[in-house]
Amino acid sequence: MEKLKFALIGTGGIAQTYAQAFQTSDCCKLVAVADTNKDSAKAFAEPLGAKNYSDYKTLAENETVDAVIVSTPPNTHPEIAMYFMNAGKHILCEKPLCLSVAEAKEMIDCAETTGVKFTMASKFRYVADVVKAKAMLASGVLGDIIQFENAFTAQVDMARRWNSQP
Repeated sequence: MEKLKFALIGTGGIAQTYAQAFQTSDCCKLVAVADTNKDSAKAFAEPLGAKNYSDYKTLAENETVDAVIVSTPPNTHPEIAMYFMNAGKHILCEKPLCLSVAEAKEMIDCAETTGVKFTMASKFRYVADVVKAKAMLASGVLGDIIQFENAFTAQVDMARRWNSQP
């Protein structure tokens, strides 16, 4: 079986997790990386045997890929994701997906129009406990759910994050 060819746009913190995943994948291969910081793109790509670019459009013009992971700041997600969707590439977009509901709808509409797969990364989506809890809720065995609370208990100062300012 030929491996699916991926491009990764953005080589920040979360990209390191993807690097680890590609190194052990039997089905997927990272062939190209783009980051506006050329040195970062090169340093990230070389150990993985991928090509590097400082611009995602240049990557798109020079590489044949099946899918693209968008791991840039969220204000850039719609532009980059829809650029690749319009080129017929499947998209895995990091969270937060975008900055507004209107942008999210535009991205979803673009995926439907172009017929590509489009999803947002969600690190807990396939965790066994979450899958089982979702199945229990859907089965109705718990009755009508009035309230659900999910708590992350680590202390993290969110005051300076981009999404802390209304």
